[in-house]
Amino acid sequence: MSLLSRQLLLQGLGEENRLVDQKTVWSLTETGRPYLNSFPDFNISHSDKIAVCAISNNQNRVGIDIQVERPIGEHQLKLVLTKAELAWVGDSQAKATYLWSRKEAVSKLLGLGMRINYRNLEALSNQVRLNGNTYFLKSLPIARGYQCTLAADTPFTISVNFYNWLTLNQLQKHSSSLIHSAN
Repeated sequence: MSLLSRQLLLQGLGEENRLVDQKTVWSLTETGRPYLNSFPDFNISHSDKIAVCAISNNQNRVGIDIQVERPIGEHQLKLVLTKAELAWVGDSQAKATYLWSRKEAVSKLLGLGMRINYRNLEALSNQVRLNGNTYFLKSLPIARGYQCTLAADTPFTISVNFYNWLTLNQLQKHSSSLIHSAN
């Protein structure tokens, strides 16, 4: 976990009056996903110069991923996208990164990293299924040239704080809902 990511987590927990101290036990799941005993679920991601941290406000599991838009090779896309997704992406770098972020967010929610077959997860809608389970996705407007997705195991309302990554000063607050949606 990067120093900035850890600072974002500590700041977010502090805003919820959940202070981390020397008694707090930092742990890792069998697959390497970090968690804090007796604290809400959280997930962290970073890409290029932006780090993001999602903290659940209840018992939900969360996953978050951010990706800077970049070229993704055709061979790599064929390994992770379904036929319908490949057709939707065409030659759009932004669309490819959008889908990549959505798949990563679900994988991170599950704590699996790249250990799932991404072609089994079609991420064109905000409600996706994998291995018989349903997950909910929300794209977040972080910054131009980035794609960011929040994933949860149940629909719920979220509140997102955006911070200047150099100073951790709050830039804006964004509230939204993860709800059943057809797109």
